[in-house]
Amino acid sequence: MTLKEILDSCDFKDIAPIIVEKGAEWAKSLHVLKQIYDGCRYIDTEGIYENQTEAISICKCFDDELQEYYITTSCDDLFGKLTSEIVVKEGFPLTNEEIAAYWLWEFIYHDLIIDFDGYYFDKEIGITDSSNLNRMAKVEHSIRRLTVNTKSFKRDELKYLFDTKWIFNDTYKSHSYDIKKRVDYLIDLLSNYESFDFSQFTHFLLMFRTSSEYPLSQEETEALQTFLRQYLPKSANIRFGYGIDENLRTEISFLLLGSY
Repeated sequence: MTLKEILDSCDFKDIAPIIVEKGAEWAKSLHVLKQIYDGCRYIDTEGIYENQTEAISICKCFDDELQEYYITTSCDDLFGKLTSEIVVKEGFPLTNEEIAAYWLWEFIYHDLIIDFDGYYFDKEIGITDSSNLNRMAKVEHSIRRLTVNTKSFKRDELKYLFDTKWIFNDTYKSHSYDIKKRVDYLIDLLSNYESFDFSQFTHFLLMFRTSSEYPLSQEETEALQTFLRQYLPKSANIRFGYGIDENLRTEISFLLLGSY
């Protein structure tokens, strides 16, 4: 089977327990890996990778330092080999879900989750950053992300972020490929796959983006706001913003920034 056929045969809810069993480093990236997985499942590979002949081998190796075995995937182009055949070496049995899990692990191992969709940059900004100048640049970057292509937030009203002790920001994107399910996708993503503890934060800024052709309906807006007010700390100050990103087509993305 090809990698794409294996991904198509699985459901992420059956892959997630395998990832969690591997330890905290895997589990804390679960929500990111789900977005990568769902994004890859819906890539149209017809004609794009038709000349791809190199197989992806999965083998069992021994770590001399840790004195234990681990499974590795020979895949140096994680997106470009979706049509490659999967070859499991040494005859040890793996389910399709396990193969998908080990392939996703390569994103953690190679730190590719930082670049996926261009969204995962400087998730946590604290006063312990290496230099004050570095921290200010990171906060400035977050402010730009909140203010581009929107009238919801103005730069002047976000200057308080420079004086905060800690900031967390992450972007979540639906990969439902069905406009009727995009809100449910985001709610499921946070409810079941995000492990971060938001209880320490007192202020939240949430920037939702859609394409201009497929804006949020009032029903979608209310559903997302209701969920997030229940999901985030009850005593926190929460502000919602709305902007445009034409690259999203029918999907929704939102930046969540928490601070204290």
